[in-house]
Amino acid sequence: MHQQDLEDQIVYKFPYPSAEAYLRFNNSESMAMLKYSSLLDMAEIYLHYLSTVLLNVYALEKEFDPKLTECLIEKFHKGKWGCGDYVEMMRELCRFYKNCTDKLPYT
Repeated sequence: MHQQDLEDQIVYKFPYPSAEAYLRFNNSESMAMLKYSSLLDMAEIYLHYLSTVLLNVYALEKEFDPKLTECLIEKFHKGKWGCGDYVEMMRELCRFYKNCTDKLPYT
């Protein structure tokens, strides 16, 4: 895949926050701090996006893992979330799906 094809795919097919953060990162050539800030924004946006996709797949399951479900419920009742909460949720969901790749979308 060529650089331009990848950029077009991100800009036109990814959700708006992802595309906007990518464009901000890609277009901020002169100011290193702005580029770094945009990179952090992109990482956070993609972390939220991937966690949400995994959570949606899990919510559509016919059988749930009791320990994972309890962990997710505790997370939802926690209140304010940070990036670490999304990392933990994604980590636990990835562990659940580690041997079940046929259930994940886009594989």
